[in-house]
Amino acid sequence: MTTRAQEPSTKVKQTPVKTKAVITILGKTQEKAERATYTFSNDLKSKIYCCKTGEKFINMLPLLIDLFSNTDYKIIPISTIEAKESQERVLLSELGENGKAYLEDTIIIDENNYDRIFQTINEVISKHDEVIIDITHGFRHLPILTMGAIFTQLLEGHNKIQHILFAKEIKRLEKYEIIDLLEYLKIVDKIIQERKEKERAETELKTHKEMLSYLTHTLQSVISTGNLIVNKHLDTIHEITKKKSFSEDAIRKLNTIQKLSFSFKFLESLLSVFKLYETDKERFINNWNSEKTGTESIAHLFSNIIKYIFNMFLFSDMHWETRSLLIYNCNNERVEHIKENFMTNVLYSDDTQDALDWLANLRDDMKINFSVQGSLPTLQPYGTRFAILFSIFIELIHNAFKHCDGVEPIKIEWFANSENYVFKCKNSYNKDFINPNGSGKGLLFIENFATHLKDFGFTLEEDITHNSYSINVKLDKKIFE
Repeated sequence: MTTRAQEPSTKVKQTPVKTKAVITILGKTQEKAERATYTFSNDLKSKIYCCKTGEKFINMLPLLIDLFSNTDYKIIPISTIEAKESQERVLLSELGENGKAYLEDTIIIDENNYDRIFQTINEVISKHDEVIIDITHGFRHLPILTMGAIFTQLLEGHNKIQHILFAKEIKRLEKYEIIDLLEYLKIVDKIIQERKEKERAETELKTHKEMLSYLTHTLQSVISTGNLIVNKHLDTIHEITKKKSFSEDAIRKLNTIQKLSFSFKFLESLLSVFKLYETDKERFINNWNSEKTGTESIAHLFSNIIKYIFNMFLFSDMHWETRSLLIYNCNNERVEHIKENFMTNVLYSDDTQDALDWLANLRDDMKINFSVQGSLPTLQPYGTRFAILFSIFIELIHNAFKHCDGVEPIKIEWFANSENYVFKCKNSYNKDFINPNGSGKGLLFIENFATHLKDFGFTLEEDITHNSYSINVKLDKKIFE
């Protein structure tokens, strides 16, 4: 006897059927009410199935039955006992004995129990996937409670409500137009959500400021002793050098160590300025406006910027992608050799040209047209203006290097006209390598800064046709006088 192998059964995954409901708030109807003409607004005509618009009905209940009784929507009346009895008479006259069947699912409410009414409407809405609600005949407070329940659903992020129907009186007892109130409620919801988002952003900003204040305070505490430690060791070394002679290479290395002192001071000043900017803008602006000129030339500012940008590319793991564009054959041995060469010949040099020559030897295809006309304005060492201009220009020049495609030279200019000191930075880019989801925090900071100071102008112009952009910063010469 042979048996046939049983074929494996295959289970068909069934899509859950959506539950749909039309909720209508019933009201009392006059004994001898006349039929009125009901039409739908233009917006509803295109959305609610095959509307038999223009037909005459005693009220909205017969109309809803006519419209939805043969669809997958379940009609759920919510009513007081008196209103249900009144509607039974209407359906008896309109549909005969069969009309009473449409009231079998009626949910009876006590019109004076506000909390229970609100709870009931919410429960009915929650049980269904799609809901249409009619509030036309709701008595006194019932439409308000219903709208409150609907609004609660919207605030909780539910998208169940398809329409909120209301028959607007055009001519009393004769003609009504059915409109959708949902769009009006969505406008209110949108306003509330925008306000919530604004409050969330303000809270986040406050937290950010507090955290920045804490971090800058902590970092200042950590690095503030660095300058003292370096100077203490330098004093010790200086005493030793008085007793012995050293080679030029040793003396150069000692000078390099000495310049670490300036790095610590500069870091400390940057943190101090940023903390003030975040926590006390009025005082920050006053410092910017009132600061006197100093001994630091604008050329020295740009020298520091170029060096620090190359320093970031080489030594920060956050910039490994840019490092790979800057250095061909980016293996560890080659990178370490380039780092050593940079530290020896560029990092502590005061001449911008040393940094540009170093780049030219590294990448002869990456051209930079760098021009600083004159040495003005002069800035206070480690002052507010030096720190802020350094932060702004390093962000703009850093972006130029990061996105440069090498087709056109990067152009960096500083010059003066009759009214302003002007900084310009222009470069071409490869749009396929631009990250459209970049944080944009740097440019946002600059734009925000520009709004606080009337003597500071910032513009960005993009040429999509030629894949290039140009950034201009203008500083009123009067504040440097």
